[in-house]
Amino acid sequence: IDINFKGENNTIEIVADTLPDFIDCKFELSDNSHIKIGNASRIRNLHVSMPQENCKLTIGKDFFIRSGLFAFAHASEIEIGDYCMFSSDVSLRTADGHTIINNETKEIINKYERKSIQIGNHIWVGHGAVILKNSKISDDSIVGINSIVNKKFEKTNIIIAGSPARIIKTNINWDHRTIMDYEIDNKITFNLIKETIKDKKVLLWGASLFLEKLLKQEKEILPNILGIVDKDSKKWGKIFYGYKIISPDEIESKNTEAILVTIATKIYYYYNLISKEVKEKYPSIEILPNIFERELYGD
Repeated sequence: IDINFKGENNTIEIVADTLPDFIDCKFELSDNSHIKIGNASRIRNLHVSMPQENCKLTIGKDFFIRSGLFAFAHASEIEIGDYCMFSSDVSLRTADGHTIINNETKEIINKYERKSIQIGNHIWVGHGAVILKNSKISDDSIVGINSIVNKKFEKTNIIIAGSPARIIKTNINWDHRTIMDYEIDNKITFNLIKETIKDKKVLLWGASLFLEKLLKQEKEILPNILGIVDKDSKKWGKIFYGYKIISPDEIESKNTEAILVTIATKIYYYYNLISKEVKEKYPSIEILPNIFERELYGD
């Protein structure tokens, strides 16, 4: 982090057990300007520009940003709550930066008034979003990619998007985990697998990282799962969280009724490839529906 104090009475306060994780950041403060950052923050490629005096930036705990610019005008303030996640190229600007003049009266249209930006708790800001002076985003909300926010949104649990941003969805919330991880952690995937196999005698195909994560989370061993098929000979014979890994040549000896594909990368490619192979060699064995297609994309 590169810190440049231009003037007097500038402070940067870290309210944390350990220093935040800064990477390639630049903070420039003028007279009587202050920055306060909360615990467990991860801050990447952030430029904070306070070229004039009496500016204030407050960032809550567990903040993440991939890259961005926070640009301040004289005596302005940006407040960011707890548990916020900003993507890349996010800009927050408390003023226009240049003068706009009425062509007839020569009056300054955007004459400076003290402006602030308020970002609530648990806000997800998408790539390229721009949040302008006197804007507010309330708790548990999402800002869409490349949106321009130029007003106050008092309603919580909304998605705003567009230029200028408007509410496009209400009564939502969000979680930083991927869909797959979220469904594993909340037993959605495991319950879907149980619903899919029902009382059939089944082999799983693919001792994948996805399946490892799932079985590590779940302690229940399903007796009608006869084992796990995998083409990697180094895995054959090993016990994988309660299930034995076998070669494809052993499928017939297991008297299985169905196969459930549990490879989560290149979903359609592997599902179609395995389905074709099983149908050609073992036409009596059922290939169960692609659980990933159902989970992530709907039926």
